[in-house]
Parts: sequence; structure tokens; C-alpha cells
Amino acid sequence: MFDIHEIGKDLVRIMMETNGLKVLDQGANVPSEQFVEACNSTGAPILALSVFITSARKQLVNTVNLLIERGIDSVSVLAGGAAANHQVASSVKADG
Repeated sequence: MFDIHEIGKDLVRIMMETNGLKVLDQGANVPSEQFVEACNSTGAPILALSVFITSARKQLVNTVNLLIERGIDSVSVLAGGAAANHQVASSVKADG
């Protein structure tokens, strides 16, 4: 089944890949642990998270906090989507 909320994530992935970036798309409704493990195992410099609805902010907070707890500070966290802005990103300690 296709989730309409994945459209923005997929568009960003396509734009990044078109511009030569390697993207590891983890999918939708991904647990924080999976994101952190992917960052740790691949050495990815950027973790981009989609915050399409306001309830997703809690997951954003959990993911950023788990990165901090694990001492993974080499990853820049970007938050995007309809429910994200600079204030949201700053409040959860995301980089942008």
C-alpha cells in the first residue's frame, strides 16, 4: 500500500540522487534505532528526516536524542516537511 505522506520524501530523494548524492532511503515509519544503526554502519554524513505531521516531531526528538546518547556527532540532522521549520529543528537540536 502506498502512503501519500511518502511523496515529499521520495521527491527529496530523487532530487538528491539526480545531483549525485548517494541516498539510503530507510522508508516510512522507521524506528529511531534503525536510523541510528544506518548512520553508524554507513558513516553517512547527513540524516534527513521528514516531519510531515506534527505527531512525527516526537520521533524526530527521539532520533536526535538517540544519536546524542550513542555519541554519533559526525552526522548532521536535517528536518523537513510540512510540520518542520527552523524553530522545530532548533528545538530538537537538529542541524537544519
